[in-house]
Amino acid sequence: MTTTTIAVTSMGPFSPVVQRDDQLYELYGEPLEATHWGQFVAISLLGEIIIGQSDLEVLKQALARFGRGNFAFRRIGYRPLGKWRKMDNKLKLSCRGELTADCGSGLAA
Repeated sequence: MTTTTIAVTSMGPFSPVVQRDDQLYELYGEPLEATHWGQFVAISLLGEIIIGQSDLEVLKQALARFGRGNFAFRRIGYRPLGKWRKMDNKLKLSCRGELTADCGSGLAA
């Protein structure tokens, strides 16, 4: 197995984790856009992937397999808009700065 090192060179306006996740998606997620557009993907720090139709199912599998904080999570082909936050032991998406249980179809709006 080939290991790819993800290096964050400049923080700019985004955190190192956001930059790391962007790099993981560029390397491993973008090649999936032709065949898996609109599906959800979790990408481990080593480039392992989980793909599925259900954002919740992919997220659950990624947490179990890779562990919290050890993967990037995206909807394939869409720009991420918002941030995941923890509230009352449940993950929720912050859309336009407000916590909500439903932001449409996940990270992609």
